Amino acid sequence: MSIHDEGYIKFNCKLSEKKIFVPDDILIKINYWRNRFKLFRMIGVLDNGIGFGNISYNINGEKFYISGSSTGDVSELTNYHIAKVTFCNVEKNLVECEGKINASSESLSHYSIYKSSIGAKAVIHIHCKHLWNKYMNKLPTTAPDAYFGSVELANELKRLSKNTTSNIIIAAGHEDGIFSYAESIDKAAENLLRLY
Repeated sequence: MSIHDEGYIKFNCKLSEKKIFVPDDILIKINYWRNRFKLFRMIGVLDNGIGFGNISYNINGEKFYISGSSTGDVSELTNYHIAKVTFCNVEKNLVECEGKINASSESLSHYSIYKSSIGAKAVIHIHCKHLWNKYMNKLPTTAPDAYFGSVELANELKRLSKNTTSNIIIAAGHEDGIFSYAESIDKAAENLLRLY
């Protein structure tokens, strides 16, 4: 499956439209690292308008902030461009969120990492063909039939993040896709920079 076929929400997303307020320090970190990765074209938008890459921050294990769907072309995220995920059910392919925008198409993936990796407070999902090819099956790697935004990918990320200390997972069925997670947004970003 090509990255050009991606970027669309596959889960049942229930958006409760209300204003959310991301703490300033978290919003600043999300924008700082998002802009750094955008410079390398690891987060952004394709020529056909499909966005790729996202960043989330865990509030309490069940709830987290995540960059909104189709925000890859936004230069600076505000509260309007962030969704607060309040409930996920991977088996039912369901995400409930608050805000003015739907949560990212990879929300179930982020949720699965938070649920299975003790201490994970941030997840960064990038696309980088060079790193994806270089580290395929050298770092923890998902099954090749676990496609983007799918229950299968969420379950693979849950399995791998529970059983590894790598904190980086290569998504074999999600072309060029890489997930990094850590106890802070800075650490999750630094994991990726070390690979680069």
